Amino acid sequence: MQVIQVKEKTMTVKAKGIVKNEFWVLTEDNKRVGEIKSNGVGRGYTVSFQGHKEVVGSMNKLKKDLNFEWVDVPKRILTQRDQVHDYPTDAEPFGGVWDLQHRCPIYTKEKNSKSWFCAGWYLLKKGKNWKQVFCPKLINIERYEHRGPYKTSEELLKVKA
Repeated sequence: MQVIQVKEKTMTVKAKGIVKNEFWVLTEDNKRVGEIKSNGVGRGYTVSFQGHKEVVGSMNKLKKDLNFEWVDVPKRILTQRDQVHDYPTDAEPFGGVWDLQHRCPIYTKEKNSKSWFCAGWYLLKKGKNWKQVFCPKLINIERYEHRGPYKTSEELLKVKA
């Protein structure tokens, strides 16, 4: 880490990765103080810091000479395509939303459909029996007593037992 003395106060400069191996923002106490950007393959890196610009030949030299605290590019959190609010669906959902009235995630299976389905696992009571159902139609949730939604069938079975 490069430690800079400013008015009897020590600060650490962080190089936060924005684009992997191409662009970093230099920050000090959460304020932007410079940047590092790639000049292309084999052309080095341009460092802009405290009003100075300098070209450094390689990443190894850059990390060795500047000795900043390097923070990697954050990983993207991937969600599965067949989910609505982290609840599984049996088809690719269109217009997935959380239904406040029924307290469940709902979606349609086609873009212009008027038939809504509930994402996840449910217990529906039809007559005297409780049935385990995956992605029932919203109308069934409205008509019958139910428990759910649950994210897995195992979670539903724990409640059922």
